[in-house]
Amino acid sequence: MKNPNYWSGSNNTGSSDDKSCSHHHDNNQCCPCCRCCIGPTGPCGRNGATGRTGDIGPTGSTGRTGDTGRNGDTGPIGPTGRTGDTGRTGDTGPTGLTGLTGRTGDTGRTGDTGPTGATGRTGDTGRTGDTGPMGPTGRTGDTGRTGNSGPTGPTGRTGETGRTGDTGRTGDTGLMGPTGRTGDTGRTGDRGPMGPTGRTGDTGRTGDIGPIGPIGRTGDTGPIGLTGRTGDTGPIGPTGRTGDTGRTGDIGPIGPTGRTGDTGRTGDIGPIGPTGRTGNAGPTGATGRTGDTGRTGPTGPTGSSSPGSIIPYASGGSITLDVSTGNSSRQVGIIGFGTDTTQNTTINSSISIINALQGFAFVAPRRLTLDSLAVTAVVQSITSTDTTITAQIYTAPFNSTTFSPLSGASVTFTAPGSNVSNGAIANITGSISAGTRILLVVYASSATSCGVVNVFVNAGLATT
Repeated sequence: MKNPNYWSGSNNTGSSDDKSCSHHHDNNQCCPCCRCCIGPTGPCGRNGATGRTGDIGPTGSTGRTGDTGRNGDTGPIGPTGRTGDTGRTGDTGPTGLTGLTGRTGDTGRTGDTGPTGATGRTGDTGRTGDTGPMGPTGRTGDTGRTGNSGPTGPTGRTGETGRTGDTGRTGDTGLMGPTGRTGDTGRTGDRGPMGPTGRTGDTGRTGDIGPIGPIGRTGDTGPIGLTGRTGDTGPIGPTGRTGDTGRTGDIGPIGPTGRTGDTGRTGDIGPIGPTGRTGNAGPTGATGRTGDTGRTGPTGPTGSSSPGSIIPYASGGSITLDVSTGNSSRQVGIIGFGTDTTQNTTINSSISIINALQGFAFVAPRRLTLDSLAVTAVVQSITSTDTTITAQIYTAPFNSTTFSPLSGASVTFTAPGSNVSNGAIANITGSISAGTRILLVVYASSATSCGVVNVFVNAGLATT
C-alpha cells in the first residue's frame, strides 16, 4: 500500500503543471523536492494481513468405468466334509408329572408270543440286574386313536453337545452373478479436512517502498566535485575516503504478503483395470443321509376363533345391463373376481349356468353366516331415467348348475349419472352350508322407462 503522504508526480521543477511542487504545497501535500515537509520517520507499521488462500480448482472429470469382464465358468463344488462323531447321549432328565390319562385307545391285536423261558427257582430278591438286550419286537398293532395330551412334564436337562465334526474344505467360489445396476448417486459428503498445502504460488509483486529510514550520520566530506548542470546526472566525481559506516537503519515494515497462488487442478482419474475372470464352479457334493425323524412335539394350544371372512367381487371391465320394468326378462350381469359376463333371465327366478359361466361361482368351504353386502357402481353411460341397480346373492347346492336368489341377501341403490359413482352397504341375513355354490348377480330396473346402463361394479360379501 502506498504511503498516503508520498508524492507520485514525475515533474519536480516547480512548473505550473498540476503535479508541481507549488500545487502540492497549496493542497498541504509533500513532495520530494521540498525537505521542509518531511517529518520524522514513524514507527514500523504492523505486518500486513496474510492474503486469502486461493480458491480450490475444479475437480477433474471422472474417467469412464472400464468394461466388466465376462463371468468365469463355475468352479467345482468341493467334497462334503465327513460327518462329525455323534456326541454321547445326555443323562435322562427326571420323569415329568404323569399327564391326565387319555381315553383308552382301541386295543391293537396282540403280537405273537415269544418263547417262554425256563423258570428259575425263586431265590431271595437280589438287586435289579442291568437291563438285558431287548427281545425282537412283535409286529405293532393298529394304532388306537391318540388320547388327549396330558400336561407337559418338566424338561430334562440337555445332554452334553457332541463335538463338532471337522469342517469340510470350502468349495471353489461359484461364478459371479451379473453386475447389479449402478445405485443412485449418494448425497455429497460433508467437506473433508483441508488437504495439504498446495505449492507456494508465484512470488507476489514487490510491495511499495516503505518510508525512508532515518538518515545515518554524514561521513567525512570528500572533496566536492564540480557541480554539474542541473538535469542529467554528471559523471561521478572522484570518490572521497569512505566515511565511518553509519549505524544500520531500523528495518522498514514488511510489505503485505502476496496472495496465495491458485491451486492447480486435480489430475484426471486413471481408468479402472479390467475385472479378473471368476473361477469355475466346483461340482455339487454328495447329499448327506437324511437324519432320523424327531419325535412328535406336544399338541399346540387351540387357535382363537376366526373373526370372519370377506368374499371380494369386481367386474374387471364395464358391463352392459338392460333396464326394464317389473320382473321382466332382461340381460343381467354375473360378477366374478376381476371378471364378468352377462345372461338373459327373468328377475327373481332361477338361473341355469353352463359352460364358461361355471367359473363365476364361489364354493363355501365351511358353514357361513352372511353379515353384510357392500356394492358400488361407476356408470359410463345410461339411457334410462329413475334407474336403480340391485346386487343379489344366488346359491346352488353342491354340484348343481341351477342357482336361486337367496332371500334377504340383496342391496339396491340409485344408479348415478355418467362418470359418477354410487353404492350402498346393507346388513343381510342368510346361512350357507359347506359346499354351497355362491353367485353374485347384478341387474338394473326402472319404474318409468327402459334402456341400457353401462357400469363398472365392485362388491364385498362379509361372512362369519
